[in-house]
Amino acid sequence: MTERFAILSGSTFGEQIGYARAVVDGDRVHVSGTTGFDYATMTISDDVVEQAGQCLRNIEAALSEAGCSFADVVRVRYLLADSARSLR
Repeated sequence: MTERFAILSGSTFGEQIGYARAVVDGDRVHVSGTTGFDYATMTISDDVVEQAGQCLRNIEAALSEAGCSFADVVRVRYLLADSARSLR
């Protein structure tokens, strides 16, 4: 049986609804639902560019905890809820 474990985000959602920033399942890491929330300051910026940067730092931290990096990523999916805020 392969090793499987959760990487928690530090938010209250882990305890409340079982949310995990990532799940490591053998040699695969599944990262999901990452926002631009800064857990060090417990804030989120109003600026979409700053949020995107923080989102990537959050993902990078989860990947690092899983023992890998962005160099190991093979697929990504982005959602932008308000297209008026996009970076055209």
